[in-house]
Amino acid sequence: MAEILKAPGLNAASNRVILSRLALAASNAEDRSMTAAIMVRSILLAFVALICTAGAGHAQASACDPRAYGAADDRWTDNATAIRNAIDACTAQADEAAVTGPAAICDPRAYGAVNDGRTDNAAAIQNAIEACAARGGGIVPVDGGGTYVTGPISLRSNVFLRIGDGTTLKNTTDHARYQPAFIGYPFQFRNDPAATGGGPSLPGLPEAMISASGVENTGIIGTGTLDGSGADQAAGPTPDNPDALSWWQLAANAKSAASAPGYTYPGYPDIPTSNGLPRPWLIEFYDASNVVVSGITVTNSPMWCLGLRYVKGAVVSGYTVRNPPDSPNTDGVDLVGAENVMLVKLDIATGDDNVAIKSGLPGVPSGAYYAPPYNLPRTPTSNVVVADSAFGRGHGLSVGSETVNGIHRIWASDITFAGTDNGFRIKTGRDRGNQIDEMSIQNLTMTDVPTPLSISEYYPTIPSPSVPDIEQAITNEPFVHDIAVADVTATNPRTVRPDAVTTGGLIIGVPESPIYNLTLDRIHISAAQPTYMRLRNLVDSSCSDVTITPLKEGAPNDGSTFDDEGGLRNAPGCAAGSGQ
Repeated sequence: MAEILKAPGLNAASNRVILSRLALAASNAEDRSMTAAIMVRSILLAFVALICTAGAGHAQASACDPRAYGAADDRWTDNATAIRNAIDACTAQADEAAVTGPAAICDPRAYGAVNDGRTDNAAAIQNAIEACAARGGGIVPVDGGGTYVTGPISLRSNVFLRIGDGTTLKNTTDHARYQPAFIGYPFQFRNDPAATGGGPSLPGLPEAMISASGVENTGIIGTGTLDGSGADQAAGPTPDNPDALSWWQLAANAKSAASAPGYTYPGYPDIPTSNGLPRPWLIEFYDASNVVVSGITVTNSPMWCLGLRYVKGAVVSGYTVRNPPDSPNTDGVDLVGAENVMLVKLDIATGDDNVAIKSGLPGVPSGAYYAPPYNLPRTPTSNVVVADSAFGRGHGLSVGSETVNGIHRIWASDITFAGTDNGFRIKTGRDRGNQIDEMSIQNLTMTDVPTPLSISEYYPTIPSPSVPDIEQAITNEPFVHDIAVADVTATNPRTVRPDAVTTGGLIIGVPESPIYNLTLDRIHISAAQPTYMRLRNLVDSSCSDVTITPLKEGAPNDGSTFDDEGGLRNAPGCAAGSGQ
């Protein structure tokens, strides 16, 4: 564990700072609402053991649990002292662990790995991983500078892949070694439609350059780079890619074709075209626990950069993503059915969601993949922290749209957005909804962000102000409630993104399941052009010190901060013409 503690952003001192800030947030939340206070404290109880165990070792986890010091996850107990005692005890263990000696080192170069940018090193790296696993765990270093080319590799329990400074681990351009990943498919989905009666024909090949399934205490650390070869021409033609196009070009072509009514992806009729052409991901952890991703830079991803599906306990820290703004579906981090996840010190600029918090689609076809023999978990995503991060181009911090299994207890704080399409947004719909609740979003600073705040239960189409409702099939009703957004500042100088036109944002529920108990506090939006905020179908919600400048003077808001969709100007703190 001493080697792991050396990873950027993951050490005893930084753990103490992060947890102390969470404890402070729990105290401050009491001033805003009891719901926020309970939510943040619940997250704290889940996280103290996780983040300290990453440094102190799994065997001492009980000493890291605030409940060992009298903490209680209820509505009245003051847990501050218990949490501080757990932090002190845990970080003391981590400090001691840091000097107990190195972990086992299993160097891929001993198995023939070469950093020449040409040799396929997948077998050498996998052999090193297996050797470390056989010894009970350790570090697999990819060091020495240069570029190591690899095909798909799989991590094992208690084994960490370390990418050294100045070293690149680059994906093969042989597309035939992968099959697509999809949020609605089980891991490395093997399916014969003739035998099962439907679905795609898939052989069960790897679906990510680096994957880990059914393992614990594992991850990727170091300060090197993972290059997914998403923009690189394929090594050769295949039946579904006769022109040997890159992953990104294939996706761009498919997006153009998908504009035709009734279009489905060839071979994948059960994948919505809104999800993008299915391709491999760069990194995927599936049904794993105690995962660490720290310090690395990822770029050129074929599709999603880092997928955490059905993960229990993960820390992603000091993680950087660099993809062009037009790179298709290159989400920086995706959570699906994950719990107890901490995302801190992220630096993400990409072509889609900077961070996406999801829980799954209804199941295509008709929920079949949630049933035997596939058994895709029906698990909500819960207890997530996103903090101390910087987001560049991309689609912002997103909850959804795939929320059919629920999203609970999200805490986001101290995030800058520079030129992202959106700031914070919740996107769900009548075909993919569930309970989406208990969120505290605070201390967000946005520059040249067109939509600072967006909450919609109408995905994928939002009705215009003049349209009262739109006809949609209701199969999985969304219910967004108990959301607190505070201390948001958005400006539009057009220095980061000259084409950006900041709006006042929108919060729009569906009439049969309105958004409930939303609070907006100290929201200040300065736009380059007159604007306002859309509100529709909210109940028992309030706002305080919400300003938008300059305000649009004409209809539909008539000089008020908010429009009059549903008469919401009279919600507490949202009086017409008050600028609040």
